[in-house]
Amino acid sequence: MHGGVEAIKPYVDTFIQFAKQNTTLTFLVTRIGCGIAGFRDEEIAPLFKEALELENVILPKEFVESFGASPTVPDANETTWNSNLHYS
Repeated sequence: MHGGVEAIKPYVDTFIQFAKQNTTLTFLVTRIGCGIAGFRDEEIAPLFKEALELENVILPKEFVESFGASPTVPDANETTWNSNLHYS
């Protein structure tokens, strides 16, 4: 990947705006950039912090945990969690 997290941010911002405008759709977010691109969850997760308030966006458990929150509602495979959170 060329560039750092700042190169990904505009795309995440566009996604969040799209999710806000399309509340009838549900979005399952993957751990983008945390595989072959080599970023850590702690680097990418903050880009999605605004999505925590969106009921139609389901973030990876690792992202939610990096915010210091405890995910409360697992999906069927327990790898992604909805945004109903309890903060410590």
